[in-house]
Amino acid sequence: MAEGLNPRDWRDIQILRAQGVLAEVLTVDVGEADRGLRTYAAMTGTALHEVAQQVIYGELSLTRELCVTEELSRLPGRRVLGRDRAEGC
Repeated sequence: MAEGLNPRDWRDIQILRAQGVLAEVLTVDVGEADRGLRTYAAMTGTALHEVAQQVIYGELSLTRELCVTEELSRLPGRRVLGRDRAEGC
């Protein structure tokens, strides 16, 4: 079945799989997992599908804080973690 997929479809599947991994491991919803993937990719200049592969294969661990940045930014006196540095991921 995978041989019938074009490369874009395969990348989309990898991103969905990584969202599932993060949602389960970090106890976040899929939207928050997607936000974490995209934030990390943007911060590091890495392609989103490459970040997704690293998460799937256990080569990269993202923090829960990176995924729920909007929630944290609404709290008074809280600094959003991960926005200005990628090292905590």
